[in-house]
Amino acid sequence: MLAVNTSKTAGAYNISYDEQQGMLLAIEKLQAVGREKIYYLCGPDTGHYSWAARRQACEGAGATVTIIELSGNTYSDSGRAALWDDMVNLFVSDLDYDAIILSSSLYAPMFYQVMAQVGKRMGEDLSVIGFSHFGAGALLQPALCVMDIDHAELADLAFNRILSLIRGKTMDVPVCLSYSLKDGASV
Repeated sequence: MLAVNTSKTAGAYNISYDEQQGMLLAIEKLQAVGREKIYYLCGPDTGHYSWAARRQACEGAGATVTIIELSGNTYSDSGRAALWDDMVNLFVSDLDYDAIILSSSLYAPMFYQVMAQVGKRMGEDLSVIGFSHFGAGALLQPALCVMDIDHAELADLAFNRILSLIRGKTMDVPVCLSYSLKDGASV
């Protein structure tokens, strides 16, 4: 079993992700294709470091990134129903946006359905980038552009840290993996 500790707890054997770098990379990609009115869809602030780091990146990006906290989630039927309602209520209004960053690519299938319902075409009217955790993004039409980490690098780091622990070596320096952009036709 492999566990990635993203809590950044002092003294823990951390492997985490550079959330601020990932968010800035997503914003830069959207700006490079001429998108200026960017929305970041995320869940409510849970106190997790990723939420604060991504928000900080949005505030310091030099672009207007509107942060929208959704009350729903993808973890239960009631959470998915609330997420659907959040998205429909948000996007049926005449919001002025041309790009969306999804805090989790798990939102993508539902987001694509809502956008079809309101008549937006991904990759044309609207650019969309999602943050990792959903390998099936490539199966969506158009394929979802994602911010992801190198899973082989993650596995190698985790395996070597486990071996070090078994051998009695201390590993008190946290590792922070950078995101990379995996292009998709949604941008």
